[in-house]
Amino acid sequence: MIPTTVIHRSKDPNQIWCWGGDGNVFIKNQPELLLTLTNDCSITSSQGGQQFTLAVTSRLARNHSRQRWGMKQESFHYIGQFKHSIVENPEWSKRSLSWPSNHDGSLNEAFTWPMEGYMIPFVPSLKAKLGDGNKAGTACKSVTVYRNGSNFNEISATIVIPKKSWMSNKDHEDPSSIKLELPFAARRVFDTDGKELTSTESMVDEGILYISCGENWIDPKSVKMESKKKELLTTLMHDVDKLRYFCSLRHPTDFVLDIIKPSASDLISTECVLRLGKSAITKRERDRLSKIYHGIMAEDDLDEEDFETYHQMSHARADERLQKLKKPWQLNGNPLLTDEEAVANHDSKMEVLRLITDMKSSEDTYRKVEKAYITQQWIFTKQNFICCKSNRNIVLAVDGELTPNARIILKKKDVTDVTQRWILTEDGYILAEFDSKLGLTATMPNLYQLKSATYDNATVTLQQVKSFDYGQGHQRWHHNPITQMIEAFSTDIFDKEITAAINANLCTFAVMGPIKIVQPGFTYVTLTGNQELLLCDACGKAARGRRKFKRLQQPIAFACAMGD
Repeated sequence: MIPTTVIHRSKDPNQIWCWGGDGNVFIKNQPELLLTLTNDCSITSSQGGQQFTLAVTSRLARNHSRQRWGMKQESFHYIGQFKHSIVENPEWSKRSLSWPSNHDGSLNEAFTWPMEGYMIPFVPSLKAKLGDGNKAGTACKSVTVYRNGSNFNEISATIVIPKKSWMSNKDHEDPSSIKLELPFAARRVFDTDGKELTSTESMVDEGILYISCGENWIDPKSVKMESKKKELLTTLMHDVDKLRYFCSLRHPTDFVLDIIKPSASDLISTECVLRLGKSAITKRERDRLSKIYHGIMAEDDLDEEDFETYHQMSHARADERLQKLKKPWQLNGNPLLTDEEAVANHDSKMEVLRLITDMKSSEDTYRKVEKAYITQQWIFTKQNFICCKSNRNIVLAVDGELTPNARIILKKKDVTDVTQRWILTEDGYILAEFDSKLGLTATMPNLYQLKSATYDNATVTLQQVKSFDYGQGHQRWHHNPITQMIEAFSTDIFDKEITAAINANLCTFAVMGPIKIVQPGFTYVTLTGNQELLLCDACGKAARGRRKFKRLQQPIAFACAMGD
């Protein structure tokens, strides 16, 4: 390389050099004499390299590369100057070589003058070879490839398509099929209008193409519309599922604290887990027992609510006394037949056997009800223990320490165990005596499993109790002193509905309307900063990612602002 500075203002004509159209450098007065690198190596440098001799000779018949020169600009002040060169051959751009003149021999004013760099011999020709195209910019094509039917926001691949003269058998690989995760190599190519392309000449540089594995053209616009429809239908189905979930849980009744036995044994052991179960006796029977307990009616009296007049009640009492005097096979048979007549008659005999069988099955049912009733009876002691009525040495306790989400199980009574002491408040909460912030809570069913959207067999855990009037229905209990049952959801219908709406992610405004109630929720300040809005728990969670919300810590009566 020869350090060179182009001097174009010298007065001596022998010092004025011109740049030819094929990489030649010649004197202005004698254009037939070209700057040539000779073969003679006359001087050896001290650094171990070799120095060659330059001469001015006529155009050589062979080996024209000794008379072809280029400039290499490596100074930081001239970075990227080679891009201003007007050269057809793309090899000059690859080697970052500069050529200071235009095709007509005039100086290229796009460069920063004066130019400074190294003169390098044996450079490629300024003109492109035959078959390389007329311009370097048309040598390759860059296209963006998408999968057939895909949108612009999905995965894509950018590939460079070379000219045919540059391609070999090794260049026929398809990296776009791997990046787009096609099952096998692409077979067909389409443009944005759906026209199938069969050659690279018809492809537009920096264009967009769609490839398929052989299937026909799929319009991305129609795919986008179908995806929007599916998304809308999915959202609607999800909303319908929420409404079904709410309707299934809006008014739970006859649920009491029950025991899950670890085996088929009838014994209540310390391995049992607490759950919610249907009451062994109906609400009507519990109300009847309550009236008997408080002396409102006798034990053998009928409920007056079932009859309109006292005349009907007197007939019902007479029928009840008559039913007690009948034999089992006379309950649904002919009352005029005696025992001997009933047995003598073959048809009546078969009826007797059927009635006896039904009687035995009803006795078995009664025994099952009695066993279930035993597992649902509890006693509150003065020492704040909740004991099983059938075995007072077994009490309610926490599985582990007093922490949220802890299971409630049965344990052997231990006066030193702090997890076995409970307090029943006037609001209906059953709190841990040594941590009043934690209380018994019925686990809410999973929102995304509508088949199990019921409180039946729901486990009972220890959860944090919040001081809200509504939305905590699954934490309200009542100990019935007559039946000795601990009844769940011992609250009004509005509290039950608000609890179900919060867990179904439904706005509480749809349940209560503009009525202000004390419920959990969020608060946020509007963008103008002039107004503070209050949202229910479901609306606050849905919009929490858009604005900065703050959860309510103190109970406040409000109606959700989303419904206004």
